[in-house]
Order: sequence, then structure tokens, then C-alpha cells
Amino acid sequence: MRIIIISFLFVFVSCKEVNTNNQSDKLQNNQDSSIVKKTIANNNTEKYKNEEKTDTLFKKLFNTPLIGLSLKKDKKYWIDFNTICMCDSPSLLLNAITSKAYLYNYCRLDIPPKNKEPFLEYKIAKIIKTNQELKIVIESESNLILKFNKTENDVYHLVIDGEFSTDYIGNTISSFFTPNPNSFEKEDCGDFEG
Repeated sequence: MRIIIISFLFVFVSCKEVNTNNQSDKLQNNQDSSIVKKTIANNNTEKYKNEEKTDTLFKKLFNTPLIGLSLKKDKKYWIDFNTICMCDSPSLLLNAITSKAYLYNYCRLDIPPKNKEPFLEYKIAKIIKTNQELKIVIESESNLILKFNKTENDVYHLVIDGEFSTDYIGNTISSFFTPNPNSFEKEDCGDFEG
């Protein structure tokens, strides 16, 4: 009888240890699962913040005229003689609604361009955003890619892979553009009547 009671106690204690170990494992698994879920949530939050930052960084490039800027000797940006007096530096409009890019003469009055004056119209095939750069892939014969980087407040550096045709709209494409030309000095044309 004593042996039966000892055996019974041994089995009872062993079962309780197994049950306690199972509960401990479940608790550990729940904690691990919780850590994984928090990590995924944090990664998604970071990704969303980065996308939001990218959108904020580049949203001024769309649906507003982008005017070419030059650097003065004192390294300030301004709208130079070629742009404002000669009308030889094309402006750019990226229309997010119609997915079109327009390249047109700075001196024209109607924005977006109409058929009255020469302008170039391209279809935007793809927009690729990263934290520091916005790439706009243009449907054209030369597979144009416009790469924008923000350099200063309202100033974007443009690098073009491929070539725009500049017939009738100006030959001097700027490397810097702004959606806010009123913030920059304009060169005085004096008596020049281009």
C-alpha cells in the first residue's frame, strides 16, 4: 500500500511539473509572438513614416510650374537672363492627375500648356520614390528618367537620364528647379527685348 501511495504521489508531482513546463512554454511563446508583432508593427510604422516623409519632400513637384534656377557668383539661386529675358530655359509641369509631363517655354502664359505655343508633352510611365530621390520615368524614344533631389527649401536638383527635345522651347535646361519662383531674385532684362 505504501508503494502505491508513493507511486501515486510521484505521478501526481511529475504531471504537475509537465503542466507547469507547458504553461511556461506557452507563456514564452506568447511573449515571443508579442515581440514579433511589435517588431513588425514598428517596422511598418517606420516604413509609413519614411513614405510620408518622401511624399512630403516631393509633393511640391506636382501640379505646379517648375521654374529653372541658376547659381549666381555668390552661390545664391536666381532666375537668370537666359530664363527670364531670352526665354531659353524651359520650365516643367508634372501633372499627377493626368500622369503627363510638360516641357515648355518659361515666357508662355497658359499653364498647363495649350496648343497655341510650342510645348512638349510626355506620358509619365512610372514614379519611383526613395527617401532622398524621386525618379520619374517618361515614355519616350530615349527612355527619359528625371531624377529629383531636394537641395534646399523649394530648390530641387534635376538630373536627366536621356534627352529632351528642346525644339522651340529653349535650349538651356537648368539643373535646379523651384515650384516657388517668387522666392527668388529675377535678373533685370534692362532694355533687352528678346
